[in-house]
Amino acid sequence: MDTNRLTLYAGGSPGRMGLQLRGPCATIADAQELEQRLRRLLSTGITILWIDCRQLSYLNRTGQRALLNTERYARTWGLRCFGAG
Repeated sequence: MDTNRLTLYAGGSPGRMGLQLRGPCATIADAQELEQRLRRLLSTGITILWIDCRQLSYLNRTGQRALLNTERYARTWGLRCFGAG
């Protein structure tokens, strides 16, 4: 595993999805990828999204904004979004 690169792992069951973040979210491209991936997950019809940040080594300001935007988007559509780490 490359610890110098943001890696996203998704898995779950119908209606529930988890996304594990590993490595640094250090660039604008990382943050854009993160937000796009989160939006795609939310658009699959899930009602609950868990975001596991325990193995996230760094989160830049743009990545923080991506997480906040995702939480806001989820709330708008009546979805529940939880975080760990």
